[in-house]
Amino acid sequence: MMIAGGAPGPGNPVLRDDELVADSAAPPSWDELTAEQRCILFEGLFGHTLIDVLNAWVPDEDAPYWNRKGAHVAPLTRAARALVEMGLIDIWQETLPLGDGEGELMLSGPAAEAVSNPENWWRYDPDDNWDPDEDLTQYTGLADTTGGPMTTLYSVITTQTARDLGLARYPWRLSPPRADCGEPPLLDCTAAWPAGKSQGRHE
Repeated sequence: MMIAGGAPGPGNPVLRDDELVADSAAPPSWDELTAEQRCILFEGLFGHTLIDVLNAWVPDEDAPYWNRKGAHVAPLTRAARALVEMGLIDIWQETLPLGDGEGELMLSGPAAEAVSNPENWWRYDPDDNWDPDEDLTQYTGLADTTGGPMTTLYSVITTQTARDLGLARYPWRLSPPRADCGEPPLLDCTAAWPAGKSQGRHE
């Protein structure tokens, strides 16, 4: 697997021209992707973390409540694992706190396991129950099911393969507009970012 596009890292998401895993089925079309997969592929254009992906995915009514977001993790773990196994996303890992060590691009096997672990996306935080009207009984027992604060941060990187296939699009929540409609065109995400250009929240 060839590293390309300058120094690797979440700020430089075009890391390698990956090929689909051996013996895999043909890559999906845009219409065959789940909404979760579309979200992940778009967020991966900017090297966003699993936490960022979760924040982008949850509905507006749950967005201000960190602890409500745990209910939305499971479909994202399944979607992300499938994308890793199809060679459509890579995973970059860094030890927390950031800056204490160098990150690394994960091999596909460990990457699939990492995105399959719900605790790498979300962990219950009792200090985030800020709303006095929130029904806290829905979180009963959650404090005993997590392994404490996160020690590793995982970021999604959409591969060049996915870009070339036109699978990273915006708006990801919608089907592609018809050519004869007056809707705005989809963002063209098929081209590689310029080498060394930093993007998104990792600037």
